[in-house]
Amino acid sequence: MSQCIPHKDLLKGIEITLRNVGTLIDSADLLHGHQRYLHSAIFSNLACEEMAKAQLLIDYHEKGKDLPIAEWKKLSRGGSHKKKIREYLSRILLEDPDERAKIPATISPDVILDLLADYYGVSLKGRVFYVNWIENSHTWQWLPAIYSETEQAKISASLLNVRKKYEKYMAHAKKLLDS
Repeated sequence: MSQCIPHKDLLKGIEITLRNVGTLIDSADLLHGHQRYLHSAIFSNLACEEMAKAQLLIDYHEKGKDLPIAEWKKLSRGGSHKKKIREYLSRILLEDPDERAKIPATISPDVILDLLADYYGVSLKGRVFYVNWIENSHTWQWLPAIYSETEQAKISASLLNVRKKYEKYMAHAKKLLDS
Protein backbone atom coordinates (compact mmCIF):
# COMPACT_ATOMS: atom_id res chain seq x y z
CA MET A 1 0.00 0.00 0.00
CA SER A 2 1.44 3.33 -1.06
CA GLN A 3 2.03 5.96 1.58
CA CYS A 4 1.92 8.75 -1.01
CA ILE A 5 -0.28 10.19 -3.71
CA PRO A 6 1.90 9.81 -6.83
CA HIS A 7 3.10 13.02 -8.45
CA LYS A 8 1.47 11.92 -11.72
CA ASP A 9 -1.97 11.98 -10.01
CA LEU A 10 -1.65 15.44 -8.42
CA LEU A 11 -2.83 17.39 -11.49
CA LYS A 12 -6.12 15.48 -11.53
CA GLY A 13 -6.54 16.23 -7.83
CA ILE A 14 -5.86 19.93 -8.46
CA GLU A 15 -8.44 19.98 -11.25
CA ILE A 16 -11.14 18.21 -9.21
CA THR A 17 -10.49 20.21 -6.05
CA LEU A 18 -10.65 23.54 -7.88
CA ARG A 19 -13.83 22.45 -9.65
CA ASN A 20 -15.31 21.81 -6.20
CA VAL A 21 -14.13 25.25 -5.04
CA GLY A 22 -15.91 26.81 -8.01
CA THR A 23 -19.12 24.97 -7.18
CA LEU A 24 -18.96 26.09 -3.55
CA ILE A 25 -18.34 29.71 -4.57
CA ASP A 26 -21.21 29.59 -7.07
CA SER A 27 -23.46 28.25 -4.29
CA ALA A 28 -22.28 31.05 -1.99
CA ASP A 29 -23.10 33.60 -4.72
CA LEU A 30 -26.60 32.14 -5.16
CA LEU A 31 -27.29 32.14 -1.44
CA HIS A 32 -26.02 35.72 -1.15
CA GLY A 33 -28.27 36.75 -4.02
CA HIS A 34 -31.24 35.23 -2.20
CA GLN A 35 -30.33 37.10 0.99
CA ARG A 36 -29.24 33.94 2.80
CA TYR A 37 -26.11 35.77 3.87
CA LEU A 38 -24.74 33.63 6.68
CA HIS A 39 -25.34 30.42 4.77
CA SER A 40 -23.49 32.07 1.88
CA ALA A 41 -20.62 32.80 4.27
CA ILE A 42 -20.46 29.11 5.22
CA PHE A 43 -20.14 28.04 1.58
CA SER A 44 -17.38 30.62 1.09
CA ASN A 45 -15.73 29.19 4.19
CA LEU A 46 -15.91 25.68 2.77
CA ALA A 47 -14.37 27.00 -0.46
CA CYS A 48 -11.46 28.35 1.59
CA GLU A 49 -10.93 24.94 3.15
CA GLU A 50 -10.88 23.33 -0.29
CA MET A 51 -8.45 25.96 -1.59
CA ALA A 52 -6.03 25.03 1.19
CA LYS A 53 -6.17 21.47 -0.16
CA ALA A 54 -5.66 22.68 -3.74
CA GLN A 55 -2.64 24.71 -2.65
CA LEU A 56 -1.11 21.68 -0.98
CA LEU A 57 -1.55 19.70 -4.21
CA ILE A 58 -0.07 22.55 -6.26
CA ASP A 59 2.91 22.85 -3.91
CA TYR A 60 3.79 19.17 -4.21
CA HIS A 61 3.19 19.13 -7.95
CA GLU A 62 5.52 22.09 -8.46
CA LYS A 63 8.19 20.44 -6.31
CA GLY A 64 7.91 17.35 -8.50
CA LYS A 65 7.25 15.19 -5.44
CA ASP A 66 4.72 12.61 -4.38
CA LEU A 67 2.36 13.86 -1.65
CA PRO A 68 2.56 11.87 1.59
CA ILE A 69 -0.87 10.52 2.55
CA ALA A 70 -0.33 11.70 6.14
CA GLU A 71 0.15 15.26 4.89
CA TRP A 72 -2.98 15.04 2.73
CA LYS A 73 -5.08 13.68 5.61
CA LYS A 74 -4.26 16.75 7.69
CA LEU A 75 -6.36 18.80 5.25
CA SER A 76 -8.86 16.21 4.10
CA ARG A 77 -10.93 13.47 5.72
CA GLY A 78 -11.12 13.98 9.41
CA GLY A 79 -8.78 16.93 9.21
CA SER A 80 -9.42 19.90 11.42
CA HIS A 81 -11.59 22.60 9.87
CA LYS A 82 -9.61 25.11 11.88
CA LYS A 83 -6.34 23.84 10.39
CA LYS A 84 -7.70 24.09 6.84
CA ILE A 85 -8.97 27.63 7.36
CA ARG A 86 -5.74 28.62 9.12
CA GLU A 87 -3.70 27.29 6.20
CA TYR A 88 -5.77 29.25 3.70
CA LEU A 89 -5.70 32.44 5.76
CA SER A 90 -1.95 32.19 6.30
CA ARG A 91 -1.43 32.24 2.55
CA ILE A 92 -3.62 35.30 2.20
CA LEU A 93 -2.48 37.26 5.24
CA LEU A 94 1.17 36.34 5.47
CA GLU A 95 2.24 35.86 1.88
CA ASP A 96 0.46 38.91 0.44
CA PRO A 97 2.48 42.02 1.42
CA ASP A 98 -0.57 44.31 1.21
CA GLU A 99 -2.58 42.09 3.53
CA ARG A 100 0.40 41.54 5.85
CA ALA A 101 0.76 45.31 6.24
CA LYS A 102 -2.80 45.47 7.65
CA ILE A 103 -1.82 43.34 10.67
CA PRO A 104 -0.88 45.57 13.62
CA ALA A 105 2.80 45.13 14.53
CA THR A 106 1.86 44.57 18.18
CA ILE A 107 -0.15 41.42 17.39
CA SER A 108 1.50 38.16 16.42
CA PRO A 109 0.34 36.87 13.02
CA ASP A 110 -0.19 33.48 14.69
CA VAL A 111 -2.66 35.02 17.13
CA ILE A 112 -4.57 36.66 14.28
CA LEU A 113 -4.64 33.40 12.30
CA ASP A 114 -5.89 31.40 15.29
CA LEU A 115 -8.63 33.91 16.05
CA LEU A 116 -9.81 34.06 12.44
CA ALA A 117 -9.62 30.30 12.00
CA ASP A 118 -11.64 29.79 15.19
CA TYR A 119 -14.27 32.25 14.04
CA TYR A 120 -14.58 31.17 10.44
CA GLY A 121 -13.75 27.50 10.83
CA VAL A 122 -15.65 26.53 13.94
CA SER A 123 -17.77 29.23 15.49
CA LEU A 124 -19.37 30.58 12.35
CA LYS A 125 -20.46 27.17 11.06
CA GLY A 126 -21.79 26.00 14.39
CA ARG A 127 -23.61 29.22 15.11
CA VAL A 128 -25.25 29.47 11.67
CA PHE A 129 -26.40 25.88 11.14
CA TYR A 130 -27.43 25.15 14.72
CA VAL A 131 -29.51 26.82 17.41
CA ASN A 132 -27.80 26.59 20.79
CA TRP A 133 -28.81 27.29 24.36
CA ILE A 134 -26.09 29.24 26.17
CA GLU A 135 -26.46 28.08 29.73
CA ASN A 136 -24.44 30.71 31.59
CA SER A 137 -26.26 33.63 29.91
CA HIS A 138 -29.65 31.86 29.59
CA THR A 139 -30.01 32.88 25.97
CA TRP A 140 -30.60 31.22 22.64
CA GLN A 141 -27.82 31.60 20.12
CA TRP A 142 -28.34 31.48 16.39
CA LEU A 143 -26.46 34.06 14.34
CA PRO A 144 -29.28 34.83 11.91
CA ALA A 145 -31.31 35.97 14.94
CA ILE A 146 -28.43 37.99 16.43
CA TYR A 147 -27.03 39.92 13.47
CA SER A 148 -29.07 42.36 11.44
CA GLU A 149 -29.57 41.63 7.77
CA THR A 150 -27.11 44.43 6.94
CA GLU A 151 -24.45 42.87 9.19
CA GLN A 152 -25.11 39.46 7.70
CA ALA A 153 -24.73 40.88 4.19
CA LYS A 154 -21.37 42.41 5.15
CA ILE A 155 -20.10 39.10 6.56
CA SER A 156 -21.21 37.28 3.43
CA ALA A 157 -19.75 39.87 1.05
CA SER A 158 -16.39 39.83 2.84
CA LEU A 159 -16.15 36.06 2.51
CA LEU A 160 -17.24 36.15 -1.12
CA ASN A 161 -13.90 37.84 -1.80
CA VAL A 162 -12.65 34.26 -1.90
CA ARG A 163 -13.59 34.33 -5.62
CA LYS A 164 -10.59 36.59 -6.36
CA LYS A 165 -8.20 34.08 -4.80
CA TYR A 166 -9.97 31.23 -6.60
CA GLU A 167 -9.48 32.95 -9.96
CA LYS A 168 -5.74 33.22 -9.26
CA TYR A 169 -5.62 29.51 -8.36
CA MET A 170 -7.52 28.63 -11.53
CA ALA A 171 -5.16 30.64 -13.74
CA HIS A 172 -2.18 28.96 -12.09
CA ALA A 173 -3.76 25.50 -12.37
CA LYS A 174 -4.57 26.11 -16.04
CA LYS A 175 -0.88 26.76 -16.69
CA LEU A 176 0.02 23.54 -14.89
CA LEU A 177 -2.59 21.54 -16.79
CA ASP A 178 -1.56 23.02 -20.14
CA SER A 179 2.13 22.25 -19.66
